[in-house]
Amino acid sequence: MKKEYNVSIIGLEIENDNLGCVALTLSFINILEQIGKELGASINITAISYSDKQYECNDIIRKFDVIRVHPKSFSFWSQLKHNFKEADLVFDFTLGDSFSDIYGADRYIKTNLLKDFAEKYNVRFILGPQTYGPYNSAWSRRWAKRIIKKAYKVYSRDKQSADVIKQMCDREATVVTDVAFGLTYTAKELEQSGKIKVALNPSGLLWKGGYTSNNQFNLSIDYQEYCKKILSEVTSNANYDVYLIPHVGGGNHGGENDYEICQKLHELFPNTHVVAKSNSPIEIKSYIAAMDILIAARMHATVAGVSAGVATIPVAYSRKFMGLYDNIGYGYVLDARKLDTEKAVRQTMEWISGYKELQMAAESSRASVQDKLNDFSGNLLDIFKAI
Repeated sequence: MKKEYNVSIIGLEIENDNLGCVALTLSFINILEQIGKELGASINITAISYSDKQYECNDIIRKFDVIRVHPKSFSFWSQLKHNFKEADLVFDFTLGDSFSDIYGADRYIKTNLLKDFAEKYNVRFILGPQTYGPYNSAWSRRWAKRIIKKAYKVYSRDKQSADVIKQMCDREATVVTDVAFGLTYTAKELEQSGKIKVALNPSGLLWKGGYTSNNQFNLSIDYQEYCKKILSEVTSNANYDVYLIPHVGGGNHGGENDYEICQKLHELFPNTHVVAKSNSPIEIKSYIAAMDILIAARMHATVAGVSAGVATIPVAYSRKFMGLYDNIGYGYVLDARKLDTEKAVRQTMEWISGYKELQMAAESSRASVQDKLNDFSGNLLDIFKAI
């Protein structure tokens, strides 16, 4: 058994305006660190990244190097080839949800080129727990099929994705869950007003109609009206203390900045509290953990809520939400592609009124999540031992 391992990671970012991407990265590195401790070994990580941000190393994670993604640079591909040949394992998480063509061809092509290159030069290319699909075009399905079939190991964060893989590739994926459920936090100590704390995480992406600005995700609700009506209801109720929490912010992030939407909504509803933008998913999760109720359209904001035992109402714009939460037995997902705005508001308010039931469901699902995270860690430990 080795005492030092070289691991390369793709589709995981230490620094990103979308805190969900960072939450995935920190959570997975923590899993690697625990494996290193178990083996009495050190782990050297190379991140194939769009950022130069470094990870703070320790006795287990001895090195953290970055290869910046520059697809048009010959030296980038040369450096990548050398790295993949030297790596014991290459993991690709595709930011959790981007192994799909729903975010546009450009992103799909860029992420898949890295997968192809890794599979060409490393025999232990592992697809980490993520959503697979939708694949809406024939060419994207063919490409995904080839990558998945060739991978050394395939993990899914939901059974729905595993079914897609089985049907498309006739391959069994190992179903676990989203590793960001394991992100650490310390709940913030906020002013005790005696009121129920309700938080809304408005998605800048849905607010502007997706990347195409024309209802890219085929929502059946008017998302802007939905947010305003929910806030109108809860801010007019003296029992609620209302917070606005961004999960994508910092830079402009393609015009989908949640923090800007929080500010706009605060102007309309001045008796709300706006949580300051942060580049730390742990910081934001710590705020979310202090809430009683969370309504959110950012996947990893909802993951933060459920894993902290908060009554969480995910506002789903794609099947990734239903797949993830069905897999852990949490049934309170609002499908924004099926309900009209009025029904969505009515359902949300019913769940807010009965939030204690959602809290119990979140607590119950945490045991399932921990079992699945333990399964994933144990599976990886066996892979490391076999090298």
